[in-house]
Amino acid sequence: MENYVEHLVKGKIEAKDRVIQIFAVFFPLAFLVFCYFMALPFIILFPVLFLSYYLVNSVDREYEYLYLGGSFTVDQIIHRGKRKQMIEISPEEILEIQPFRPEREEGWKREGVSVLHVEGLGGNRPYCILFQKQGKKQVLVFDGKDSLLKEMKLQARGKFQEEV
Repeated sequence: MENYVEHLVKGKIEAKDRVIQIFAVFFPLAFLVFCYFMALPFIILFPVLFLSYYLVNSVDREYEYLYLGGSFTVDQIIHRGKRKQMIEISPEEILEIQPFRPEREEGWKREGVSVLHVEGLGGNRPYCILFQKQGKKQVLVFDGKDSLLKEMKLQARGKFQEEV
């Protein structure tokens, strides 16, 4: 049996996620005041509460990495229930694996390389995989857990770089 590594990380909450959370809290309160002053029945508040609940839960994300036989898969899990496969990278598509440096991201974007961030809140150093899928170069930035990096070094010897 081939070695595999699974790693689950809690997704970062970005500024747009904070705005969504604030909106989801204050909109029902504002709607409640609106219903009171306009003498509307409070029953119409329930759809607004449902929408707010949905919005708050939609920013609760986790990412699951699976590295199996040189293939790297990332799934996004929304509020511990809805799972969606984000990307699967085969060993042949991987060009290089290296520590992530933010200053390189701007250069990649100028070159037309899309960058996908799936790193988490953990204290692990971010790493990136430069890969080519259907003729287009892309970069995946992920949380570099020690066991995951050890397996990547073993499986992708010529493509793994310690320092850039």
